[in-house]
Amino acid sequence: ERAEKLTATMPPRTGGPLAAIARRPAGADVVVLAHTGLEGMAGPKDLWRAVPFRHPVQVELWRCPGADIPDDPDGQLAWLYDRWAEVDTWVRDHARPV
Repeated sequence: ERAEKLTATMPPRTGGPLAAIARRPAGADVVVLAHTGLEGMAGPKDLWRAVPFRHPVQVELWRCPGADIPDDPDGQLAWLYDRWAEVDTWVRDHARPV
């Protein structure tokens, strides 16, 4: 239901991020990264072939205090989707017009 509201990003793949959150040291902060300008690149080879970039690449990082991250799996999933909604908004506001 929340994924359907995303307009600029695909839904998050939750397995990796939730595993990392669950296994982080107690109280450790989490960094969330958003970017535009790398669309269509599937991996390092694509990135390397695109250098020099013809369009700007923009990156934004958010430091999320560990104390704000819930301890329970359902709370962590909700927290992740809240952050993803922020990423979606940032990407929508910063993406280069097509």
